[in-house]
Amino acid sequence: MASSFLTAYYTDTVGLAALAVGTMMLVARIFDGVTDLVMGAIVDKTKSKYGKARPWVLWTAPFMCIGLIAMFSVPQGLSQSQGLIYAYISYIFMNCIVYTANNLPYNALLSRMTHNHLDDAVDYRQPEPAQCHHQIRGNRADNHRSDLRHDKPQ
Repeated sequence: MASSFLTAYYTDTVGLAALAVGTMMLVARIFDGVTDLVMGAIVDKTKSKYGKARPWVLWTAPFMCIGLIAMFSVPQGLSQSQGLIYAYISYIFMNCIVYTANNLPYNALLSRMTHNHLDDAVDYRQPEPAQCHHQIRGNRADNHRSDLRHDKPQ
């Protein structure tokens, strides 16, 4: 969701070419595939009294703030190429390094909380806002239908 806002910000406010922004996001996704593997290995080797994953969620929280501010705060007066370089650095820092270091351990937390292998099969991902909306709408419709089925004659 932030990528769509970021695309509009980089093209409309900063003045970067849409092709350059799209290429930046593609390059970052390829690099992100590598950093995901590296971060998985780092989390597996982490040894702390708080576990393997939880420290990374806590340690990276301040860097998430810094990364978000950096991505949406391109300095004024930069040339087109300087702005693109700044965008590359801030976007890769936030999405490929900080977000990976925060979100990968976060998603691993629930599978590490149980020793029952059957619990690992359940998908505990954080829902997206659009999924929440559809889920709420669906639940309302289901409740309405069940009310109709269980109506008592008056």
